[in-house]
Amino acid sequence: MDVVVKPIEPGELVGSLDSVVVVVTGGTAPALVNALFDWLDSHQHVDTVALSVTADATGEHLELECGPAGDAASVLAAVRGLIG
Repeated sequence: MDVVVKPIEPGELVGSLDSVVVVVTGGTAPALVNALFDWLDSHQHVDTVALSVTADATGEHLELECGPAGDAASVLAAVRGLIG
């Protein structure tokens, strides 16, 4: 995992991470999606987060905005569809 830190800009949350890079496989995708939505549920001040997924084998890229817990199944389906 790589943590990328950048200077805080006006209007941004203080002390928040800019991005986290993780390796996800078809087998670990459910754990990532569950952890992401658990985090969103516990941080009520955050409406959405951006999820960027690139398939190593094909180079295909997917950009998703993740929000309410109801989105979890569709996000998992999209990620699994990309990485297999």
